[in-house]
Amino acid sequence: MTNFCRVAKELMSENHMTQKELSKITGISESSISRYLNGQLIPRVDVINSFAKTFNVDPSLFFEKTDKNSFSELKTIITRNRENLTPQEKAELISILFGDKK
Repeated sequence: MTNFCRVAKELMSENHMTQKELSKITGISESSISRYLNGQLIPRVDVINSFAKTFNVDPSLFFEKTDKNSFSELKTIITRNRENLTPQEKAELISILFGDKK
């Protein structure tokens, strides 16, 4: 299970939220949410941001810097979305990967 899956499931449980409720709030289909939660589908940046906004958390919560699988997952997300990312989203992802080192 990826860190994204684990954190999303924990947030849903803490908020007593079903996949159906999350689907209504985010506008993401129930089948897609199921695949994100089961690790069958790597979420796009907009999906991560939508989950973060729904649960009022920072998107970086879905990725632990020390988690090797999360790094790989984040790398896949960046590669998949590289042409659609805004400069701010790129900066946020770099911050997640490398911290606030300047």
